[in-house]
Amino acid sequence: MPECPPDDIINGVTPLENKGWGVHPRLYLDAAKIEELKSRLADPPWSLFFKRLLIGVKNNRLPHTALAWLLTGDRTYRDLALSQTDALVRGDVNDKWESLHILAMAYDWLYHDLSEPQRTAIREKLDREARAHYHQLALHEVYAAGTYGWNIALHTFLQAAVPAIALYGDVPNTAPWLRFVLEKTRVITAALGPDGVSPEGICYGGFFTDCYLRIASLVRDHLGWDPFAENPHMRNLPLFYLYSRLPADHCRGGNVHLHFGDSLRWPWNGPDFMLRYLAGRYQDPVAQAAAESLSSEAISVNEGACFNLLWHDPAVPAVLPPDLPTRHHFEDKGLVVMRSDWRGDESVFGFLCGPHAGRHALTRYPQCIGGGHMAPAAGTFQLFAHGDWLINDGAYSKKFTAYHNTLLVNGAGQTGEGGEWFECRELRQEKRGPAIRTFTSGAGYALVSADVAPAYSPAAGLTRYLRHVVAVDPDCWVILDDVAAAAPATFEILFHSWGQEFQTDRPFLPAGDRAWETGGDRGRLRVTSLAPSAWSGGAAIQHQLGIGAHRDRDMCMLRLATAAPVRRAIFVTLLEAFPAGGAAGARATWGGKTLELVVRGKTWRFVRTGARLRQTA
Repeated sequence: MPECPPDDIINGVTPLENKGWGVHPRLYLDAAKIEELKSRLADPPWSLFFKRLLIGVKNNRLPHTALAWLLTGDRTYRDLALSQTDALVRGDVNDKWESLHILAMAYDWLYHDLSEPQRTAIREKLDREARAHYHQLALHEVYAAGTYGWNIALHTFLQAAVPAIALYGDVPNTAPWLRFVLEKTRVITAALGPDGVSPEGICYGGFFTDCYLRIASLVRDHLGWDPFAENPHMRNLPLFYLYSRLPADHCRGGNVHLHFGDSLRWPWNGPDFMLRYLAGRYQDPVAQAAAESLSSEAISVNEGACFNLLWHDPAVPAVLPPDLPTRHHFEDKGLVVMRSDWRGDESVFGFLCGPHAGRHALTRYPQCIGGGHMAPAAGTFQLFAHGDWLINDGAYSKKFTAYHNTLLVNGAGQTGEGGEWFECRELRQEKRGPAIRTFTSGAGYALVSADVAPAYSPAAGLTRYLRHVVAVDPDCWVILDDVAAAAPATFEILFHSWGQEFQTDRPFLPAGDRAWETGGDRGRLRVTSLAPSAWSGGAAIQHQLGIGAHRDRDMCMLRLATAAPVRRAIFVTLLEAFPAGGAAGARATWGGKTLELVVRGKTWRFVRTGARLRQTA
């Protein structure tokens, strides 16, 4: 190995300059890793991972073809990988995500198979284009430079980071570039909220995590600092995926997880290989179990599947602890997920009420660090039970509170609504954000009390908006909304329902006095309004505006509103899920301060005291 020249020293102690100089391959694998994988390809789970890899080869994807060549010696894969690499150099690839970091991997993995003219052409392209990304980010010439948690910002950084590590030793004056990669990774890591939840939801959040892991794992291996050592976000991220996942019996392609923010019901990146890396890094059986539960090709995206081979640690068992709580409060983002159990056919109720990008971001950063894929939907919730979606959010649509399951005041929604992107400037200026005030998890029940009012502009005149959620296992919930305004106002609470596609296939049908029923072929939901006594509204069809390829659509909605403008109102709404063909059986009474529920023969009492609810005998 040539000696690292004194004019390109990173800091003198990095593994890259002391052990990796002049060595290829070195990105995510080395010669020893290749030999190890070759010896394991016939054995599960590596044999299953290899089948997934070959799907990528069939789909004409780098770096899958390059890895297939390294692991098999089949020259068909080599020739295809070289052809794909040449196409990337020429720019003959229409997929904008098939970009410089992939070319860097091809350069590194195929280094000994490339001709010198090919190496030169790749080096020149990467040095020119990836170095330009580095300069733009380092000088803050692009918006992505300061949006540390935004998925596109991480993809931009990915284009600068991976090529720098691939080129070191082959291209002069790379050390300053790599020092930037190291420090930029530190800054991004420090900006991550501690609870593991992405403010952008699982879809765009998964894109961010994919990019982050590809960068941070290389920084750890080559630049002498471990981004994962003090990183509660990455340590807790498997819990975000695990609790957001639908019941195992109903988790399949197109129907995988809760969908807060700009997202659909299935992941866009991974998540299996990402969870495998975290399982190995933290020796975490829960992360490994989450990876296993989301690892089928019908659920996890095959792009990036090569990393299952590279990052799986067989020493970590895929085991959930027997005492794993069925409910979890992700405190930074204000997300509570309540499951009835972990048996595979449970109910899943997700409630979101936190600052737009999380408390960590709101209190520490003046700029928008999380992008604009959040929604003006504080206090909203989603519900899956008895094998069916019963209450949904608006998913990927224009940013209007009316598309979500929360409150409108005189027809207006929350700060940030109105456009294609969530606008958080006022919230950042005023350090203003809603919050979950209390979360109580008891035997057979849970309580959530949230202060939603800070999500609304002062112009709305709200002086109080407390939303309480009572959950009684396995399939009964009460939503209690306590609202007040400085002047008489019309308050309205909205609920939305849709099935497998965005369509009006789940109407709210009248089911008695102040009651409606919705749902599908497997599960049904009865919604009963207990308060206020004077109300207006009912079932309706709402037109929602989509964004780009996410088309406009008509959605099923239930609207419960005050009959006339008032200064104060309390809405109490009972929701009960049950199997299709069955019937609702819960009973509830509201006495102004006390809620009494009879669920499956058991009586529960909850009392409202100030800003919270508590169980009482």
